[in-house]
Amino acid sequence: MEENNNEKKSVNADELKQQTVNTAKQVKETMKNVNFKEETMATKGAIMDMWKDPIGTVERVAEDRENKFFKTSLFLIIVWAATVLLRSLVSGIQFISKWDKDLGYLFKNFIFEKSTIFSIISPILIIIVYSVIAYVLNKNNKKQLPEVISVVTIAYLPVIAGRVISLLTLISLDISKLTSPIASILSTLTVVLLYFGFKKLFNENDDKQFIKKYILIIALYELVGFVLSFAKIYI
Repeated sequence: MEENNNEKKSVNADELKQQTVNTAKQVKETMKNVNFKEETMATKGAIMDMWKDPIGTVERVAEDRENKFFKTSLFLIIVWAATVLLRSLVSGIQFISKWDKDLGYLFKNFIFEKSTIFSIISPILIIIVYSVIAYVLNKNNKKQLPEVISVVTIAYLPVIAGRVISLLTLISLDISKLTSPIASILSTLTVVLLYFGFKKLFNENDDKQFIKKYILIIALYELVGFVLSFAKIYI
């Protein structure tokens, strides 16, 4: 019995490793062919679909066997990371302007500062951690890892939109009175969309059964986040 369990764990580990390698290759090939103008239009379409039918939009991505949304999902992750970089850059420029520092100080203490780098990769880690956890736990209706990434990313579209909107606070901090509640609402929407996206991926119809799996996914995600926090990486 113990040998069978060890063999099963080994198979799962090997399978996950192979999925990771294949996903990395797919990301590399996809990025070569990204047309930012086309993806900007695709993102606008996704936002409109999300506005009209958020749950249905996530479920359609989860059901898409061809994973057509994968390229757009990579574009969205880039946009998310870019908002973090832009915020750091603007904050740095404001600082050196106030204290009469040079550009070298800007890059050393803001752009290339460890916390900034970790903040930029944080969106990537959020998507990857959720995707890997869901992939491993989804034993009965196995999907390819890129498919899971697409679902997690489309569910995070409201959060990404909130991050873009929050850039308005760079103009005036008073705008945060408006952007903060909007960001909170959008974050709550993402939690709901993740539930329905994962439920469709897992091909579950019973909410009473799936809510336990969803809580487990959230708990494991928070556990990973807790471990990463010791390295000053926050997700």
